[in-house]
Amino acid sequence: MIGYATAIAGFAIFAAMALSSYVAANAPRSLVRVRNR
Repeated sequence: MIGYATAIAGFAIFAAMALSSYVAANAPRSLVRVRNR
């Protein structure tokens, strides 16, 4: 039970890091698009 919760927490942290890195990589493009509009 504890290991299962730890696995979920670790996966959540990994997903958050991946999402933040993805947003950091794609944010400049979206900002440029918004500014061009």
